[in-house]
Amino acid sequence: TLLVDRVRHYENVFNDLPVSTKNVDSVLLPSNYAYSGGVSFAIYETIPAVKRQTSPSPLILLKETKKAIEVAGMKNAHMKDAVALSDFLSLLQEQMHEGKVQWDELKVVHTLD
Repeated sequence: TLLVDRVRHYENVFNDLPVSTKNVDSVLLPSNYAYSGGVSFAIYETIPAVKRQTSPSPLILLKETKKAIEVAGMKNAHMKDAVALSDFLSLLQEQMHEGKVQWDELKVVHTLD
């Protein structure tokens, strides 16, 4: 059963967690998965070991499921990024070889914008 009774201030999490979880059998703690680092070690240690259940967050798993149109859009975006990066690297190599242009981080940013 999901227990969310109010929004709490983050600063109070270490005091609130033991109180909030004392009458439950287990607490789901998100584990490391894909781009999510999972629950912090400090929060993990706040929950008694007998109550800890670690698993990838159900929310992360829902986000990873993509519709066909989303997959196609991602592939298209990756292709456009690859072409832009290749064009830029070619320009950079050419201009550095010629020695006519001084490159720095700002020049790169302005060129890519």
